[in-house]
Amino acid sequence: MTNEEIQQKAFAKVRRHEKNFHRTCQIHQSDGFDLISRNESGKVVRHIEVKGSTKQIVHFRWLEKEEFSTLKQDRRFYLYIVTGVGTRRMSVHEFTQKKTLKHFKRKETKYYFTFAKVDFS
Repeated sequence: MTNEEIQQKAFAKVRRHEKNFHRTCQIHQSDGFDLISRNESGKVVRHIEVKGSTKQIVHFRWLEKEEFSTLKQDRRFYLYIVTGVGTRRMSVHEFTQKKTLKHFKRKETKYYFTFAKVDFS
């Protein structure tokens, strides 16, 4: 299954999940999140970032710089991780802004350059 197929199935699962709670979703995919969720009266209640995985247990998911910025500033931010994509055990796991920040760990990336002695001749 390609990443695009995983993402499409994860989006469809989240839309059904939101419908079960009498909320509707609209694709947004900018400003650091993927979906806008509205309650029955049309009020925006959630800004949802969707991550999908074919695995049942996910050890980490990457947030892009814009997504992380939104996470820090937006109290309506929710991270939905859809596990088991493409299986009968597909499920949605909701993380509020506060819970996502609690579990977030940032690790700096280091870049090393290796030169041979001949590079300095």
